[in-house]
Amino acid sequence: MQLDNDKQLCISDPLQDSEVLLRAMVENLPGGAAFVVDSDLRYRLAEGEALSAAGFKPEDLVGHTIFEVLPPDLAASYEGLYRKGLAGEPFEHEHNAHDRFYISRGTPLRSANGEVYAVLAVSYDITDRKRVEAERKQAEAAAAADLEDTQRLRELSTRLVAEDDIQTLYQEIVATAIALTRADAGSVQILDEATQDCLLLAAQGFEQTIIERFYRVNAIETPPAV
Repeated sequence: MQLDNDKQLCISDPLQDSEVLLRAMVENLPGGAAFVVDSDLRYRLAEGEALSAAGFKPEDLVGHTIFEVLPPDLAASYEGLYRKGLAGEPFEHEHNAHDRFYISRGTPLRSANGEVYAVLAVSYDITDRKRVEAERKQAEAAAAADLEDTQRLRELSTRLVAEDDIQTLYQEIVATAIALTRADAGSVQILDEATQDCLLLAAQGFEQTIIERFYRVNAIETPPAV
């Protein structure tokens, strides 16, 4: 009788056994979640911290197909990945869902005869990592911009010493100011105290008609309409 019981214990559903083991592991997987999806694209297992963080409970998914529980665009994206796994190919996918960033890795689950009966997908919430990476890239871009701006100012100071043509100097100053402020256009004007007129010394990024109209503008009177 004991022998019969032992045999009965050995003859079990391999998927059921793996689900029991996976559930125990995944329930203690920090920041992650695991899913088992069968050949009908129906969830057989859904557990993990990342699942609850996305607003789901295991019972929301288990027993349902991906099309029944996910938004159409997300379901379509997952369908391709799961079918790839069901075809025997592992996959890795980084994506955005439920206002969070995840990286998912999938692998086919095979029975004793080598037949793929389901796909195991493990997802990790990498939102914090993505945020840190974005902040790092912003800091690097800002540092590079500061270095570039400093170089522009050094080059301008060198040209100011060596350049004899005053008009060229004005143009150099305007060009540098536009680059430093990330502007589309700029100008340099000087006040003629005798006439109280603003004289346009240099300009870049403006149409010629605008330059001609504002070449001399009285600083007291209303400037001409553009």
